[in-house]
Amino acid sequence: MARTTTLEKDGAQRILVVTDERGTRVLDEFDDVLTTYGDDRHDEAVRNYVNQGWVVVADT
Repeated sequence: MARTTTLEKDGAQRILVVTDERGTRVLDEFDDVLTTYGDDRHDEAVRNYVNQGWVVVADT
C-alpha cells in the first residue's frame, strides 16, 4: 500500500512524499522527482522538510 504526504510552503510551493514498494520518492508540483530512496524513508523525508519550514497539508 502506498503512502502519500503533501507538504506546502508559503502557500505556493507544494511537494509530495510518496512511499510504495519501490521506496520513497519526493516529487515537486510538476511530478518531477526531487529525491529517491530505495527503501522506506517516508517519515525521515517528511521530518526533514518540516524542519525546513514545510507544512503537512495531507497524509494518506
